[in-house]
Amino acid sequence: MTTGTRTKVRKNSNEPVPYAIVLDRDADHSGAVAGVVGALGCDVGVAGSIGQARRLIARREPSLILLDTALPDGDGLEFMAQIQASERLNFVVIAEDPSQQLAIQCLRARAFDLLPKSANVDDIRRTIVRAFAGVKTAGSRIESGGSGPLARVDLSTIGVGVGDASRALRTRIRQAASAGNHTVVIEGDPGTEKTAIAEAIHVQARRSGRLLMVNCLAESDAGAQRRFFGQDSDRTLVGSAGYLQQAAGGTLVLDDVTSLPHDMQARLTQFLDRGQLDSAGEASAPNLSVIAIVRGQSKSALESGSLLRDLYSRLATFTVQAPTLQQRSEDVLVIADHLLREINERNGTAKFLSNAARAEITDFGWPGNVRELKNVLYRAVLESESSTRLEVRGLDNHTLDGNRESRIAGFVGNTFWEIEKELLLATLEHNDGDKESTAKMLGISLKTLYNRLHAYN
Repeated sequence: MTTGTRTKVRKNSNEPVPYAIVLDRDADHSGAVAGVVGALGCDVGVAGSIGQARRLIARREPSLILLDTALPDGDGLEFMAQIQASERLNFVVIAEDPSQQLAIQCLRARAFDLLPKSANVDDIRRTIVRAFAGVKTAGSRIESGGSGPLARVDLSTIGVGVGDASRALRTRIRQAASAGNHTVVIEGDPGTEKTAIAEAIHVQARRSGRLLMVNCLAESDAGAQRRFFGQDSDRTLVGSAGYLQQAAGGTLVLDDVTSLPHDMQARLTQFLDRGQLDSAGEASAPNLSVIAIVRGQSKSALESGSLLRDLYSRLATFTVQAPTLQQRSEDVLVIADHLLREINERNGTAKFLSNAARAEITDFGWPGNVRELKNVLYRAVLESESSTRLEVRGLDNHTLDGNRESRIAGFVGNTFWEIEKELLLATLEHNDGDKESTAKMLGISLKTLYNRLHAYN
């Protein structure tokens, strides 16, 4: 099959014949994949470059594009992002050596699936069939329920580093992904990439369905039950599928699960115990994985009552503790280099850390973890202007932010009560409301923290 041609394979029904484009600079491989598509009774076009693919799309909009990431005139993931802004279709990435890092990038780029070029014909055929069906099915694309689409650029560091904590995290991810239909709880301090861990578990599990990320903080209104279960209060099915149906065969991620109202937590517990309602109104076993993210530690959420013990017991068949950046301290420079490389690629720059900056990064405690390191690097890039050498400023292990002297000057004239209140509330805000992390950072007990908050109110 010659590059740039389009072959009509089948037309035996009133429905439009599905059309796919194979985009790969390797003519032999693209021809083989096109043969699999054609054997399924679909129309297929073959392109060896992004430019050729654009010309094919201009003539006929495809439902599916199967593409490599390394193309002669651009990056496949960038091309996906551009096309997705105006077209409704699925993408399957077929790469020479699909690493875990590439898998997470594809997930964030909303690719339908990622296959190695060594994949057998049966795997390719099954993926194509699912991808075509996914275009027709509501909610089949990778979505972020209640919080918008996931960011395309991958700045996670879970695949980086060879220290004990970094390797232990990847081991736990593999173990969590090795089960079939399973439930997992991910917990950890703010800024420890808990959502990226959830994405990695989904990728490694190779679930047949999609990943659906739900921001539970936005699910406290009257419509939350309908969005989750696709049902009205009288338990009759509504026209649109709920989150649980949309994630069937895949993974539902409950971000900040402790923000869900108790009645929703109880209903989810019942669903996980007994299954969901099918179109006939009868219970069926849930065919999805559920990952719950706890911001902070589950123990404090259970003690405060924000997380129901029944739901936690049902979810925590496997737990993953996200390590702090301080626990990954032996990898901190490798992580910083990785993040800076991603920032450079995103911005088209060639910045590098000075020796002084590397020493500062090594010595700092990073209470805000990877998120704080990212922000520091972004700020350093902005402040560097035309210079390629980066310096980091303002790092002080004794304060949350900025210069220690200026912070102290702001306290002069205030009472100890006022200073303590300001410090506690600022620390709580810094930790995204995580009370256990706040108590740990301030060196007080969790009970003392609750007593102080009660007194302030």
